[in-house]
Amino acid sequence: VYTSPARPLSGCGEATVSCSHLCLNTPLGPTCACPTGHELGRDNVSCVVPEAFLIFTRRDDIKRMSIELENSRDMLIPLQDVQEASALDYDQADGKIYWSDIKKKTISRAFTNGSSLELVVEFGLDYPRGIALDSRSGNLYWSDAGTGRLEVMSLSLGDRRVLIWKQLESPECIVIDTDSDKIIWSSWGLDPVLERSNLDGSDREVIVTSGGRATGLTVDSTMKLLLWTDQDGLSISYTSLSRPGEVKRLTTEGHPYALTSYKSHLYWTDWSSHQVYKAALLSISGAKELMTPSVLKTGLDYVMDIVVYTGPQEEEVSPCSESECQHLCVPRQCRAQCLCPSHYSLKSDLLTCAPPLSFLLFSQRNKVSRLLTEEGEEVPDIVLPIRRARAIQSVSYDSGSSLVYWLDAGRGEQPARQVLRRASVTGQTQAFDFMDKYQPFDLVIDPLTR
Repeated sequence: VYTSPARPLSGCGEATVSCSHLCLNTPLGPTCACPTGHELGRDNVSCVVPEAFLIFTRRDDIKRMSIELENSRDMLIPLQDVQEASALDYDQADGKIYWSDIKKKTISRAFTNGSSLELVVEFGLDYPRGIALDSRSGNLYWSDAGTGRLEVMSLSLGDRRVLIWKQLESPECIVIDTDSDKIIWSSWGLDPVLERSNLDGSDREVIVTSGGRATGLTVDSTMKLLLWTDQDGLSISYTSLSRPGEVKRLTTEGHPYALTSYKSHLYWTDWSSHQVYKAALLSISGAKELMTPSVLKTGLDYVMDIVVYTGPQEEEVSPCSESECQHLCVPRQCRAQCLCPSHYSLKSDLLTCAPPLSFLLFSQRNKVSRLLTEEGEEVPDIVLPIRRARAIQSVSYDSGSSLVYWLDAGRGEQPARQVLRRASVTGQTQAFDFMDKYQPFDLVIDPLTR
């Protein structure tokens, strides 16, 4: 039975409330709200489309907040199964955000409204602490402190290559200097350093040796600066990109951790005060100074990464946009440089790649890896992107069809049901046979009779 109330339960219908979009009832009275992609203006009534906003990762959620308004309401980006989000970046070409999940050992992407959620990298990761996106060439870079590797992947083709792995101790954060076509990363080894190389991993060099354990790497293109937060000195530091090496500090207050820059303003999170700060970065007589910071947000603990999101942008034309590279392409000296997936070699045409001729396959419970039998400049082993592997008992390889076969013991609740599966080295998997009546122990492929 419904009876109309004797008096209105909400103030949203009153003439004094003039929200431009949405009006919500709260115990404290009517409150204006905005749809996804908008934020409430300073008058707390009208909704505006912001020029930019902040996105940050915080354990099991990813949120956005205003870049201008102090203590504005942060908004949860509706993403499923985020367990321990860490590194964060976004694609200026289509507006999707990318993040690494340390607990799941994956890298995922989605739009800022939570739609089109998909896994981008799900094999061969251990502790992906840093990611960086080159929107111009459509490549994703990441640093893995667990495997001790820097890798790149083509977002359109899915081809991956390990760029750097030798003498690399605990690589953490990574950033791209688009002006010079360089990747820059921090290493948290016994002697923490900052290094950089070309986008193909060549011309590697150490640029900072006294910067401490660096997080929050960010590039200010206007002032030609590399900035970071020093976890040893608990400071925000910087060095010149044109003549790196000398380290100077901007602030030594609190415990700064995540850091980003936008239009010569710095935004950072503080793990001791649980706040987000904003301050203008000025250049006075050649010296860099930080204006008095203002508090953008309070009550945010352990923010792992933060970026300024400006939405899809018109990117400059990359040399790779007209390249005929078969697999990977990176800009180098304003030209397209073709790369091959790990263990593949570039042919004489400098466009196509040849697969390895000699290698070993070995399995570890739910993954299959490829190991080169000869030492060289290639990374020794990689995990193949093979899905639906649960409990591998034996593995073999058909050189005629380039298919991997394995005997899978199945899940724990079905120990008697074994499955023979096969997959290509690119990950397309299918069930080949079900072992219901007998349980084989091993298998081998005869390349002659097949």
